[in-house]
Amino acid sequence: MQHRVAESVQRTVARYIAPRAATPLAYNIFPFANRPQIVRALTGRGIRVAFVKEGLTFTGEDAPMATLLLSVMGAFAEFERALIRERQREGIALAKQRGVYRGRKKALSVEQRAEARARAAAGEGKAGVARAYGISRETLYQYLRAAE
Repeated sequence: MQHRVAESVQRTVARYIAPRAATPLAYNIFPFANRPQIVRALTGRGIRVAFVKEGLTFTGEDAPMATLLLSVMGAFAEFERALIRERQREGIALAKQRGVYRGRKKALSVEQRAEARARAAAGEGKAGVARAYGISRETLYQYLRAAE
């Protein structure tokens, strides 16, 4: 039974992870810092992990060169992701300067927020207040914290 489960997981891993090995999607599937540990954990369970595009296969008895290439791929992926985040932050800063980046519209108007704060201060249950305004309790708590 355990052998069949390992084969099933191996087929699933090969179908969904291996074909996407060098794509940004795979970088999200295999977190940067944990990629070698994830591969070791999978191979420790008898699962063969294959990166088709790079021609790398990990079986548990891996060559040092394959492990090095996995680490280098992870480093490049992390670098690429950092560049994307940096460009995104720059774009948001420019949009804010132009006044086009304002964030999400508030769920409650100023009057509704004041009324909700008053109801909560009067001892009414937070869940009931949130339900009355059609917002989550967490949103209500954020409004209450902002008022302090």
